[in-house]
Amino acid sequence: MSEEPDSVRSDRDILQDIERELLVDEVVSTDNVEVEVKNGQVVLNGEVGSLEVKQKVGDIAENVNGVVMVVNDLRIERI
Repeated sequence: MSEEPDSVRSDRDILQDIERELLVDEVVSTDNVEVEVKNGQVVLNGEVGSLEVKQKVGDIAENVNGVVMVVNDLRIERI
């Protein structure tokens, strides 16, 4: 019996996995990060404190099982 392909994961499951991974990461503060998932495509919106955090959030989302594409629209907040 073969396993089902990653693309059959529900958007809800993908969203929950991304949110869980972001919460356990010590570098990322998700207070101002919004994650949307539709058909395995992830859109990241909001503001983060640095380019490093923006890249880290994008990397976390890309590595979640079932994600087919990430659009990282996070902005770096000005201090």
